[in-house]
Amino acid sequence: MIYRGEKIRPEPINDARIKKEAKIEVLTKTNVTAIIGDQSVRAVRLDKPYGGNDLLDVQGVFVAIGGIPVSELAKKVGVATNAKGEIIIDRSSRTNVPGVFAAGDVTDTEFKQAITGVAEAVHAAYQAYRYVNEREFVFTCQQSEPV
Repeated sequence: MIYRGEKIRPEPINDARIKKEAKIEVLTKTNVTAIIGDQSVRAVRLDKPYGGNDLLDVQGVFVAIGGIPVSELAKKVGVATNAKGEIIIDRSSRTNVPGVFAAGDVTDTEFKQAITGVAEAVHAAYQAYRYVNEREFVFTCQQSEPV
């Protein structure tokens, strides 16, 4: 595992698994500068030597760099975001704008996993449903005179 930072930050159970597994080595403060190969990956070039060489033989690469929340639309309607651009929600998936709910990786929740995002979406949809059904909406329309 190649990580550009000082220390990886896995969930505690995964941290224990990584430390226990002799086949997993973590290279910190290291960056991949190139992926080498023709029809398939053969190696990666590192920004500093590892084992006396800046080429590391590998058979595949999984890139996980992080993400930038796509919250521009929410910001345009006045939804509050944190310094990372994540939408701030409460335990009921509500934002600071009445009637606007959010879920998943775009929010300021701790876990950014597909399964949690799906569960949050179900929760947010239910909260939005309750919001709409607990209010009396009056719709008016103007009738124009016949031509």
